[in-house]
Amino acid sequence: STTNASSCTASGGWSGSKPVNGSQTITALSSTTAFSLSCTGVGGSVARSATVVVSAATGSVFPVHVENGRRQLIDASGKPFLLHGDTPWLLITEVTLENAGIYLEDRRQKGFNAVMVELIEHYYSSNPPKNIYGDAPFLVSGDFSTPNDAYFDHAEAVVALARDKGMLVLLTPAYLGFGGGNLGWYDEVEANSTAKLRGYGQYIANRFRQYDNVLWVEGGDYNAPTLTGVSAIVDGIRDIDATKLHTYHGSRGTSALEWVGTSSGWLNLNNIYTNKDTVIAEAQIEYNRSTLPFFLVEGAYEDESANSQQTRAQAWQTMLSGGTGHLVGQKSVWKFDPIWPTRLNTEGVSTLTHLRSLLESRAWWTLEPDFSNSFLTAGFGSAGTRAPAARAADGRFAIIYVPDVRDITVNIGLLTGNQVQARWYDPTKGTFTTVSGSPFIRSGTRVFRPTGSNSLGKADWVLVLDSL
Repeated sequence: STTNASSCTASGGWSGSKPVNGSQTITALSSTTAFSLSCTGVGGSVARSATVVVSAATGSVFPVHVENGRRQLIDASGKPFLLHGDTPWLLITEVTLENAGIYLEDRRQKGFNAVMVELIEHYYSSNPPKNIYGDAPFLVSGDFSTPNDAYFDHAEAVVALARDKGMLVLLTPAYLGFGGGNLGWYDEVEANSTAKLRGYGQYIANRFRQYDNVLWVEGGDYNAPTLTGVSAIVDGIRDIDATKLHTYHGSRGTSALEWVGTSSGWLNLNNIYTNKDTVIAEAQIEYNRSTLPFFLVEGAYEDESANSQQTRAQAWQTMLSGGTGHLVGQKSVWKFDPIWPTRLNTEGVSTLTHLRSLLESRAWWTLEPDFSNSFLTAGFGSAGTRAPAARAADGRFAIIYVPDVRDITVNIGLLTGNQVQARWYDPTKGTFTTVSGSPFIRSGTRVFRPTGSNSLGKADWVLVLDSL
């Protein structure tokens, strides 16, 4: 659709009359059809590109949901969903649809199946709150009752692109901002009435109701002292669409469940927000607090406050501490600064595909974290260098991430079978090296030590133990 356009022309994979004077229904020639649209209106010629997704791909894993007593997200077929995501916060506002497609395809090829994005942006983009095309989210600045259709047309197109690439979109309706100041929408949320905010929630729910790959992320870097405004937006969304999940992105060091609690009636997915030294400690708290699934919503970003190995470690620590998934971040990519295309292949982000590959080759959802150190009995370390260990509930396999070269002592007698195969898995390359002397008789404890650097010259390794 277009706004205030006097004439439009379209080209690409579609059939039917060309769009003229506003909206036009077209017929796609395939399940995913790209077309370009150029409109001339009061403000001159405005170029647009879009991808129209006519129907979700068959066999889609979406929507994801939660089930009582299960610690993982569950996909549409009933299988556990390993959320493996990135945080391109400004994907909707800072890049064109064409460049959004380039980014999403890169992440798809690297094995990512989720992204976290701001629906409306207040501070960090080049011309906030306008998107790259000059469209503001509201026709009246800061007035949530005046949504601008042109702005949300583009936002919808980005979400459609992500769906076409099999990606879950964790979408923030109104990112509040660090400390509740002008870095986000907190002041405006407080200034708008609950009626206006609820109406905004209804508007965006109608906009994204058809997209089963949306998961709503309320809040945004802030433990709001009152959740009245946030809850009004959620109420509006749930008026229209009560099927999508909601979580809360609070202040660092606070989980969603800790801050919002269960009494809200809308929080149905937990998360942890950590620094690079507190992942396991905070994961343990949430694992013991509830069986509600949790994921790492944010940690330290690569090239910002974490190096490549620390970026990997946070993800491995989360997944071996009971998490259902994690989000990674990179300094230039999250905000799409001018050099972002050159930072798509950073080591930390690129090598995490091997985490997903290893876990999904096994029944990863049966892993139980070894917080008591009864399985990994020595060499486990502490804080950011803690070696997380997890053992399958049936004892058939176990995985230990070792951040550096050290001796670790493992009680292999807690596994099943007669023998135990031990292999080192390179988290930077995805290859296995059999431990000398393996397989071992399944009895007592055994000391393991990584043999030198991995393929990228770093010291982290993953010990994989399989019962035979």
